[in-house]
Amino acid sequence: MKKLLTILGAPPRFYDAETCELTKWSDSGLGDWLGFYDILRDASNRPIGLRFWPFEDASKMLVSIPPSPQIRVEEGGAALCLLFGVFDQWSEERSGDQLFDESRLLTQPNNEVALLFGLSMLTSSDQLALEREITDSSPPT
Repeated sequence: MKKLLTILGAPPRFYDAETCELTKWSDSGLGDWLGFYDILRDASNRPIGLRFWPFEDASKMLVSIPPSPQIRVEEGGAALCLLFGVFDQWSEERSGDQLFDESRLLTQPNNEVALLFGLSMLTSSDQLALEREITDSSPPT
């Protein structure tokens, strides 16, 4: 899996962006790199979510996303944590990928918002582990 599509709803939905239909989504026009992000991992190195530090323009568009057990706003509103399930914590030591790949904000006419994250900087084994987690946690598309 080279790209992760995260539809920001309650709960958020996660998909392999290369295998799902994206034609109904439009790019927000903010560009293809909207901030830094990490894969959140538990103590056993299992991927359990993604933490995104959006730049100011993207942050303004994400301010209306309501927090939930799977969407957490942290660091005084600077970070958005998107969890594949309901988890209490993650391992900071194992969650420092500092990915600089593509990050885009997508919209739909019905006001749905999604984030698209590039994962090509992850190892193949990390990409497979992430794909297993979102397959296990998401309904089929």
